[in-house]
Amino acid sequence: MSIETYGSYQLLKRLATGGMAQIYLARRPGSDAPDKLLVLKRILPHLSENDEFVRMFLDEARIAARLAHPNVVQIYDLGAEGDTFFIAMEYIHGVDARRLWKRSETAGRPLPVPLVCRILLEACAGLDYAHKKTDATGRPLDIVHRDVSPQNILVTFDGGVKVVDFGIAKAADQATVTRSGVLKGKYSYMSPEQAAGQRVDRRSDVFALGVVLHELLTGGRLFKRPSDMLTLSAVAECHVPVPSQVAPRVPVELDAIVLKALAKEPDARYQHAQELQWALEGWLASQPQPCGTTADLAAFMRELFADRLSEEARSGEVQVTDDEAGAAPPSPAPRRSVMRPATPHGRTENEPTTTLRPPRANRPSGKVEARREDADADSGRSEVRGPDTRPEGR
Repeated sequence: MSIETYGSYQLLKRLATGGMAQIYLARRPGSDAPDKLLVLKRILPHLSENDEFVRMFLDEARIAARLAHPNVVQIYDLGAEGDTFFIAMEYIHGVDARRLWKRSETAGRPLPVPLVCRILLEACAGLDYAHKKTDATGRPLDIVHRDVSPQNILVTFDGGVKVVDFGIAKAADQATVTRSGVLKGKYSYMSPEQAAGQRVDRRSDVFALGVVLHELLTGGRLFKRPSDMLTLSAVAECHVPVPSQVAPRVPVELDAIVLKALAKEPDARYQHAQELQWALEGWLASQPQPCGTTADLAAFMRELFADRLSEEARSGEVQVTDDEAGAAPPSPAPRRSVMRPATPHGRTENEPTTTLRPPRANRPSGKVEARREDADADSGRSEVRGPDTRPEGR
């Protein structure tokens, strides 16, 4: 293993490189836990000369650094080294929810419904904490994640769940359309108000959680369509098939929970992520036998990824492959995902986190650019994670 020294860190393996940053598996010698792994994201040197970009990078890193919760990936350090800026964050030994679903279906062991509920309710806990975070004076920070997706919900081999990538998180008093007038986030996980370029609050994240819940339960894409504009149109229409009618394995008792999270009007949804968490906990508690516990999730993970864990035990090293790390090839061909479309229009090829014009009727004033954001800039994971904005279909 080639080791590069970067300030007080040792960079063990480059996980991904994009147009904005490089992501490394790293460690910091001399600490209380010298072998403890972490993820280090450093922006590329030429961007360090862009004062606005650096200010945005540091501001958004500081938002994430304020958060300390078992269900949120922890930021350890941020600063400058030489001519680059960096963020050091928690290493997560696990996989994201999308990869978990893909692996489980490929193995012929679809993710059990109680475990889907466990994953989502833990993600709810992390987001609810972020939504209600205050500063030292008790003033609400009004943090909104704005990019909740299966790729940004991580599941550890110990059955833990963590939300990652607050890289485009903003306070609620800022519009979804940024200063340059671009719409940011993954279209098929946006709320109708976010897709319209309107101001968003925590209920937009609740909607995104509902999309993830619907997709993991049914195994199909909810709003994804063949083009970005069609996807945004589907989000705006917000037609949501009843989960139990899409997939018979879904208990009808969960339908009302999913549909409330996915209500088109924010006032009709759960008003806090914690309310969705409580609803899912209530369903689990109502089952005739205990199920969907953290221990159940850990057991499922260890069985599903037994080959990888066995190899790690044999070699004594964390197994990180380029595919799992998120290193995208120069021009990837569209891939067919294991996740099946929920509608005839659905599809699962790579969907980038991009920028696009909001629907004309709701477009905010000012110049709006139609451009693609870098696909790897915020990718901090491998089965490790830090902020990530890789293509959505991964």
